[in-house]
Amino acid sequence: MKPRHETLPIIFPTNIRHFVDHRSGGRSHWHEEIELQYVVNGGAQPLCNLQPAPLKKGDILFVNSNELHAGNVAPLSGEFYCFHINKDFFSNHIGNEHVVFDNVIRDTECAALLDEVIRLSRTDGFKTTIAISRLMYEFFTLCAERHTSAVLGEGDFKKHFRRVDKFNDMVKYIEDHSAEPLTVSSVAEAFFVTPSYFAHFFKKRAGKSVIQFLNEVRILKARLILEQEDIPVSEVALQVGFDDINYFSRKFKQITGQTPTDYKREYTK
Repeated sequence: MKPRHETLPIIFPTNIRHFVDHRSGGRSHWHEEIELQYVVNGGAQPLCNLQPAPLKKGDILFVNSNELHAGNVAPLSGEFYCFHINKDFFSNHIGNEHVVFDNVIRDTECAALLDEVIRLSRTDGFKTTIAISRLMYEFFTLCAERHTSAVLGEGDFKKHFRRVDKFNDMVKYIEDHSAEPLTVSSVAEAFFVTPSYFAHFFKKRAGKSVIQFLNEVRILKARLILEQEDIPVSEVALQVGFDDINYFSRKFKQITGQTPTDYKREYTK
């Protein structure tokens, strides 16, 4: 089936988009609004905070405000809905506290509420808007009761946000410059910190080293090129930032489980 998506009517408090067999470019991004990705058929593998979040039918990815995330990065067949929540309706700031919700939610009651929101979103009128608001509040009430990861006071939140903001900028810089000959030292210099501080800070936030993340970014870009263009593997390696074809092939197989040649063959049948 050809990948497709549609935007459902925008109904306060939720903007909903529908995706079938969608594959994103894997680029990380963030925003103030809470985002929900709800899988209704097949599977999906988005990234959240640089970590894979494999989802199956009925699973929900809860992306908190300003969390790094990327759309479906795996070549999986699946159908999902993406909800962007109006920040004036609901946000992670609740009263004087900042609530962090679990990223992966497996809860049949939460899923049933989203199913009803999807059904209603195809209708119109003020009654629909009110009904969707009620359902979304019920959804967040269940999340607060069952799926809360952390609750931060104002002071802790400000410290947390400063760290998140700095980390997000570092990730964006690496993704933007991944085809260049980056090193830990060169990225650290761009942020006016020492290489040792940068390496420690990044690994603590990402759960992986700078070089590991850089290789993952490059390999994801290589996969997309191999799927879409008929060019030699050696040229793909150079395009994404590898000047050693053997090292590229080793890293590609380590990350994907296939050699670049086998991967290309699979998508050019």
